[in-house]
Amino acid sequence: PAVGKINQPGWNPAAGPTDGFQPTRQGTTVTMKDFRTNAIPPGIYAAWLEGHSASPYNTTRRQPVTVLIDGAERDFSMGNSVTAGQASTIGGSISMDLYVSTAKNSDATNWGGTGTGVTLSVDPDSLPAGMAVSPSFSSSTVMPSVVSKPSNPFGTKSVLTINSGGLAAGTHTFVVRAKGTNGAGQPVTHVLPIVFSVVNEPSGGDYVDITGFAVFEVTEVTANGIEGRAISSIAASSDDWALRRALRARLISWTD
Repeated sequence: PAVGKINQPGWNPAAGPTDGFQPTRQGTTVTMKDFRTNAIPPGIYAAWLEGHSASPYNTTRRQPVTVLIDGAERDFSMGNSVTAGQASTIGGSISMDLYVSTAKNSDATNWGGTGTGVTLSVDPDSLPAGMAVSPSFSSSTVMPSVVSKPSNPFGTKSVLTINSGGLAAGTHTFVVRAKGTNGAGQPVTHVLPIVFSVVNEPSGGDYVDITGFAVFEVTEVTANGIEGRAISSIAASSDDWALRRALRARLISWTD
């Protein structure tokens, strides 16, 4: 939130910069506790949870959560939106249907007749490095609508268009931010992570298509082959700092 503060909550099992937990294959339930706010107006806000892992390679995952302050109820949803897509060629475009909906009129969580339109935007700091054209919306402001089948099965639509120009092959992410004021005059914000991939078409002849770089650990060498595993994430450039574990300190000759 722009006004006031939200404290760093506690966790059970413990998690933080100096301690953590090992997730099980079936998943681990983590309880967030002692979540407090100070001087934040009533409303519905988005907060980010961030997790770090150093094995098998340095990985960071971020997940948005919704925080309701002082009994705020009137809300909108983007749960029916398409949040993943693929460009079949380098520089190709992707279209995703985003939907903004609300509960039925008799429900306490309905947006409210005096609520404003919801403004859609892209968090500029979340855009992939090198992206030449910022994503756009067919409608940057939409009014939440009640889902009604078959006439309005998903809500009010806005088409998100992504131009992958300037991006290397691989998986990329950014964040769509949706903001509005509900019928009770309270601010409501939701964030929607978008994931898309850029696929390089295979070239003809005897060439190899390089779609990314990673640190590869050799585990076995035989007379006819080499086996191993990737111990880093895929990077678009061989100079990416995420690949630094493969670099070895060495002397470089020089002359005056």
